[in-house]
Amino acid sequence: MKEIIAGVLHFTGLGKDEIEKTIEVPKEKEHGDYAFPCFALASKWKKSPAEIAQELAGRIKLPEEIER
Repeated sequence: MKEIIAGVLHFTGLGKDEIEKTIEVPKEKEHGDYAFPCFALASKWKKSPAEIAQELAGRIKLPEEIER
């Protein structure tokens, strides 16, 4: 699944391996099955993690393997 998520996030400028290493499983189940902390992009994009999260949410095209 991390490989699929890394493919969805290809436009971030991070390498596939770096994205896969960053993906984590949230402690709280209601936060989803996987999370991508945006701190890895904060210095690269020169934006806050909250701004990056909003931008990612607007740009992500989900494959059929991912519900939401």
